[in-house]
Amino acid sequence: MLQDSSGGVFIHCNLGSLVSSPHVGERWKVQGSTEAGGFSPVLFTNEMKFIGIVSMPDPIYPTWDQLMNGSLDTEYVEVRGVVTSAAQTEMNLLTPDGEVIIEGDSERPLPHLASSASA
Repeated sequence: MLQDSSGGVFIHCNLGSLVSSPHVGERWKVQGSTEAGGFSPVLFTNEMKFIGIVSMPDPIYPTWDQLMNGSLDTEYVEVRGVVTSAAQTEMNLLTPDGEVIIEGDSERPLPHLASSASA
């Protein structure tokens, strides 16, 4: 997924042709064609070029309904809450509106949580 201040889009690209894959905070020029995706339109790239380092756009602070209905798919959001449990591929987050289960995988890893140290 790539995002700018106008929104996010899911991108299918041949990473074998890239020197490196996009990372958070990078700006890329992307050319390709759009097609219907499983949930929202996707972009199939013909060419991707690294432009430079930029600051992240402001995140969206989703309402509970937005979080649950998928309307912010591919959008950069910030969710606040207390982590009640975490594993390598799943994290439970208790928010003021309810519990959210966040799933990750090797392509979309969960954030690394530092272990609390005992005194």
